[in-house]
Amino acid sequence: MMSSHRDRLPVPAPPRGDISPWSVLKQSVGKELTRVTMPVAFNEPLSFLQRITENMEYYPLLVQADNNDDPVTRFEVSHHPPVSALHATSPHIIFEANICPKLRFLGTQVTIKPEGKMSLTLRRHDETYTWDHVSCVIHNILVGKLWFEQQGEMHIACTQSQLRAIIKFKQAGPDMRDLHRFEGYVTDDDDRKIRCIYGKWPESVKACPHHDVEHSPRRTPEGTSKMYAKLNSFTRSLTVGATHSKDLTAEEDSLSYPNSRVVWESQTKPPHSKEYYHFTLFAMSLNELPDKEEDRRKLPRTDCRFRPDIRKLEEGDLDGAAEEKIRLEELQRERQKAVKKSWSPLWFRDNADGSWTFTGDYWKRDFAAVPDIF
Repeated sequence: MMSSHRDRLPVPAPPRGDISPWSVLKQSVGKELTRVTMPVAFNEPLSFLQRITENMEYYPLLVQADNNDDPVTRFEVSHHPPVSALHATSPHIIFEANICPKLRFLGTQVTIKPEGKMSLTLRRHDETYTWDHVSCVIHNILVGKLWFEQQGEMHIACTQSQLRAIIKFKQAGPDMRDLHRFEGYVTDDDDRKIRCIYGKWPESVKACPHHDVEHSPRRTPEGTSKMYAKLNSFTRSLTVGATHSKDLTAEEDSLSYPNSRVVWESQTKPPHSKEYYHFTLFAMSLNELPDKEEDRRKLPRTDCRFRPDIRKLEEGDLDGAAEEKIRLEELQRERQKAVKKSWSPLWFRDNADGSWTFTGDYWKRDFAAVPDIF
């Protein structure tokens, strides 16, 4: 799928030196972090919109869902201050997102709560699935190795089929036994639990009939204690880039409910991923510009791939990236001073509830009125 795109960045990620997160964050305890200027060395060569686009890395799975005639199976597969709005479409799906991240620094950790909704429409069945976000917590900001986890409940709903799901992302706990684990269930229009969905989000998603969960040894005190004894028999090396794919032995990783099937499994990253910000092949392709100049001219000037600070960071020029970042921030402040109170975005419509709706005008490819913001 990725053969036509690059499989690495221009240069490996440059060393980040001895810059301490604490040196930047110590004046921001308890504050909203979206207005705090961070050193470019903390950045990755992707914009926030490109990060959201990573939701489409497993697009073939969405095509599989659109082609499936069983609504319950479709539901299982589908599970998967700055404001970002996104719209992506294909013959099979429509993907939309409205995200306004809230960041808080509380002493030893940073909590990121992406407020907003995401939706996925399967066009063949005219079904729309909506879901919200859970919080991401980054630990050991001051001392120790950085590590992160997802926490909270995710609510997924399909209005047309009346199927719903509640997925709980578990806290790691003192012994780290639940790191990256989640578990939840799908209910039908009578609010009956019909499917269990569980797994470790960086690795795989599994599903099984809910009645198999109720009768599973894992639900008994003896079964639970045995399972946790196995899970506690190893230690984890916690880093930001690690997905802990080698944490479990074959026996430990097979701790599944009866009649489970793997709905989704993470693709193996390339061997050189660690040299390039731990990016997947899909992520490495996101900032890649078309080879031909005529194809580049078909893009709007606001396309993320034209951002000079990201390009220089991708090329390993930290000083140049820092200079461009400062220049772009100054340009942004000047535009904010000059802009009128009433303004309209080019391709999205602001709704009364704070969400944004795609107008479709982007596909007209008339970019004459697009400003040069870079």
